[in-house]
Amino acid sequence: MKILYIDPIFGASGDMLISALIDTGLDLKVLEDGFQNLKIGRVVVKRRKVTRCGIRATKVHFEGGRKIKFDRFLTIIERSRVDRKVKERTKRILQLISRTETSIHGRSHRLHELDDLDTLLDGFGFSLAINHLGIDQVYCGLIGIGQGAINIAHGTMPSFTYFASRILAGYKLYHHNISSEILTPTGAAIIATCARPAPEGLSYRFDSEGLGAGQVNFEDHPNILRIIVGSIDDEMVDQVSIVKTNIDDAKPLIYEKLFEEIKRSGGLDIYLTPYSGRKQRIGTEITVITRPGDSGRIARVLLKHTPTLGVRVIKAHRKILKRKIRKLKTPLGEVRVKISSGYGVRRISIEYDDLKRIADLKGLPLEEVERKINLEINRIYYQDV
Repeated sequence: MKILYIDPIFGASGDMLISALIDTGLDLKVLEDGFQNLKIGRVVVKRRKVTRCGIRATKVHFEGGRKIKFDRFLTIIERSRVDRKVKERTKRILQLISRTETSIHGRSHRLHELDDLDTLLDGFGFSLAINHLGIDQVYCGLIGIGQGAINIAHGTMPSFTYFASRILAGYKLYHHNISSEILTPTGAAIIATCARPAPEGLSYRFDSEGLGAGQVNFEDHPNILRIIVGSIDDEMVDQVSIVKTNIDDAKPLIYEKLFEEIKRSGGLDIYLTPYSGRKQRIGTEITVITRPGDSGRIARVLLKHTPTLGVRVIKAHRKILKRKIRKLKTPLGEVRVKISSGYGVRRISIEYDDLKRIADLKGLPLEEVERKINLEINRIYYQDV
């Protein structure tokens, strides 16, 4: 699995992310050809080497393109002739900025950030680049933020803007003693949309790195973002947290709501184990497996929605098979199949929802549908996995 690790300890912006990707060796033509597909006029990507606190890094900026309002951005993206993944990822970035600006300033507020063409180019360019590089997963490390106040279009604001704080729940932050906005809305939105917080103990093979420079050359703060391209073996080790609690005085009716809240808060797996507690009372141990960055939210859910007086959080790692979903056309209809591989194992299973849909549509027993589709899998699919 190919990964991209964002190291924004000294801050992040859209142009710094693009600059770092270019510094890893990404061809400028990949971006320029992609921008050409947007039909917004010719956009040229300019690259130069700069020094920030004695460190050489790449600085990129865009020239050309016509001025466009935000309400046209999504239509432009949708009409572009690029991969669907690039379109959807770019739209999520722009929609996150729009929703967050609106939630802070109100619907009638003019979206200054979105009216900047660079916002579109940064979001689209990042999405295009990681798709071109074949990145399977993006991780983000400690995010640097400033202190004090700054003057922006809306007036005097904290340097760690309300925008950034609104969308970065679950990410680890580091406060620098610098009164400047070193984390921009576009940079924060790209990270929040495309990257998950790096788990503790993340292990990968280092392949290449790139350094992207910000606009300002601070005296004692290297205004640089680093990107690392690496890979994780198919025999994957995943870092998780296990959150547990024991209860013996809860009504069974709490579990439906509890499970909904756990899933909403990032729970990966949930299971219940009966046990014999004090005074021979039968109790239930609730176990939730989650990402390390979500363990605090899961703990709060358990404390709020059960009678428990405390929870246990255990750091762990799990070995998992690499998984992917593919579509398979069969005489009964199209189904999704999950392919799991690694550690010398390969399994193919049919998505239950598709089995049920076909069984209902054809009026057949579920087991018969499964048997017939498995025959197709054995005849065709194993030859092309």
